Amino acid sequence: VVPVIPVSPKPVRDISVSAALSLVVGICLAFLFEQIKMPLDEIRKRNQMDKVANCYNTKYFLYTLDQGKLIEENHPISVGMIEFTGLTTLLENLPQTIQQQLLTRITHLLRNEVRGNDVIGRMGTSTFSIMMFGTPEFAAQKTIDRIKNHLSISLPVDEEQIQLMPIVNAAAMLDGETASDFLERIHNDLGK
Repeated sequence: VVPVIPVSPKPVRDISVSAALSLVVGICLAFLFEQIKMPLDEIRKRNQMDKVANCYNTKYFLYTLDQGKLIEENHPISVGMIEFTGLTTLLENLPQTIQQQLLTRITHLLRNEVRGNDVIGRMGTSTFSIMMFGTPEFAAQKTIDRIKNHLSISLPVDEEQIQLMPIVNAAAMLDGETASDFLERIHNDLGK
């Protein structure tokens, strides 16, 4: 069938309709992206944190250490490790709420003693680590010794006095050393 009235193109109308549709679709996609992104960010953040001590977990600490090694290629990265003697046994005998109060208190004390860009992680039941970017080994050792003095106190937790006995060590990461090997070396030298 041949049209009786010829079809004439209307570019202004076609452009305005396509622009309006593109704008509506773009706004819908942006809104949907934000709705999906927020829960994913929350899940990612939750997976990075130690739920009891309110600091980074071992997996994220190792990841950050590897990433820091790549970013801070020409600057030293030092890690201080603090192991609390007897804390594992103590935590086994405390109720969950008091365990969380004690570990959160330790994390809070550590945060008060380090710089804002230093990363605090929990490496095990009774071991914490502090990653210090751009800090040479001797400065990291001084920092970790100062922290040891501040943590060698008794903490009041839920009407009980808990005596902390920290053992500390600090070291700078060597060239070519993996994050896990580095942390293992520091842990093996604790108390020496």
